[in-house]
Amino acid sequence: MENVIRISSQLGQVLRARRVKLVYNQTEAGAKVGVAQKTVSSLERHPEKSTVETLMRMLSALELEMVIRPRGSPANKFPW
Repeated sequence: MENVIRISSQLGQVLRARRVKLVYNQTEAGAKVGVAQKTVSSLERHPEKSTVETLMRMLSALELEMVIRPRGSPANKFPW
C-alpha cells in the first residue's frame, strides 16, 4: 500500500501506523537501527524536527522505502 505524504504530520502518522502493524513498540523499532525510544517517539510526533538520517534509519527498521516523484505523476513513471 502506498501513502502520499505532503505534510510532516502525515509522515509521523504513517510511520506510527506501520510500526503498530508490525507489532513493534517504539523501543523495539529503535533497537533495530540503533536509535533510542525517545527518538522514535519524537519522529512520530514531530517528524519535522528529525534528521534525514534518523528518518532513513526508521524507514529501514519498518521495511519501508521512500519514493520521490513529481506531483500527479503515475507511480513508476519517472521522466528521467
